[in-house]
Amino acid sequence: MTSGFRKMKFPGMKARFLRLDRFLRMTDNLDRQPYCPDCQSLAEEAEQLSRQTIQTEKDFQQFEIRYMNLFGKINEHLKISHGYRIPNYFISLYTLLYTIVGILAGLFVVYLGRTGNFGKWSYEIGGLLGFVTGLAIGRISGHRKDKQMEHEHRNLY
Repeated sequence: MTSGFRKMKFPGMKARFLRLDRFLRMTDNLDRQPYCPDCQSLAEEAEQLSRQTIQTEKDFQQFEIRYMNLFGKINEHLKISHGYRIPNYFISLYTLLYTIVGILAGLFVVYLGRTGNFGKWSYEIGGLLGFVTGLAIGRISGHRKDKQMEHEHRNLY
């Protein structure tokens, strides 16, 4: 399949736009699921697509439509059915979630401190400390989860 895509001549910057490298890595992930009938049918469809010849602009347009539809199908199937994720997915997700929780926790601690006369911290300091703490914890937790996904070979591309 790889050689079939490499032989194709795409007009202009279309080869870069189509991200064939990612597509080929995703089709490799389909081969890792030998007992999934959906993976087998998607792999066969990708193989047929790689044999298509492109000679005119109309051929390319038809190829591009089929390619983009297949790219989306493979992407969704691997995510939903087999739990694959894009690289650095959990770093982004956990950073966002832990940062929000950290800010809220920092503001809550300042609120409790003000009502209990434990100190007169400002909400800005509590929010900032919660932000930094949540950011650090989120990055570390997300990095660990992404490394685990990489170790299990469950990255989409």
